Amino acid sequence: METVTASTSRTRRRLAPQLRREEILDAARRCTVSAGDFDVSMREVAREAGVSRNLVYHYFQNQNALMKALLERESRRIEERIEDASAGAGGSVESAVAGVVDVCLDSMSDFSETLHRAETDEDVRERIAPHIERLRELTAVRLALASGLARTGCVHTAFLAGTDFMFRFVRDLGADIRRGRPAAVELCTNVCLASARRAAEIDRRTLDA
Repeated sequence: METVTASTSRTRRRLAPQLRREEILDAARRCTVSAGDFDVSMREVAREAGVSRNLVYHYFQNQNALMKALLERESRRIEERIEDASAGAGGSVESAVAGVVDVCLDSMSDFSETLHRAETDEDVRERIAPHIERLRELTAVRLALASGLARTGCVHTAFLAGTDFMFRFVRDLGADIRRGRPAAVELCTNVCLASARRAAEIDRRTLDA
């Protein structure tokens, strides 16, 4: 049960435990986006959430547990957005693939600084690696489904390469990617489709040989 002290009772809202947990995770997200790193302190998160540090520890045993929960939640949210974009795709193949690309670029852009730091910081890289790999695989699968191409090994590899290109794009452009998002979506869509269609053609030639 959440404890409200005399010093904070006038300003802190009473929330159900799950809502309070989400509020703390929201604060942790703002801290990590601002810092460009997942190595933020419990004190910083408590200050951002407007709660006591003890309350943060009530919901999360330590900083590692907090960051693990945040990474899992953000990965799940991005996965859901990508799946929704793929499921709701209509029209041409290009527009269907562009829908998945758009969601991927938008969802990842807040974490561009983290992706950049992961290039040189082994601790950051190890912390986010499992989540990045899961998103990478999911995005490649959803791109393949949106494209209508047969999911052969070559096509899947091509879409994985396209996903890597998008992640590098986000890492290098950072917040600027939102200002030029239509052009970025078009470029990444063209890269993904061109490489996957080429892979599909190679598959066909191999089968015909």
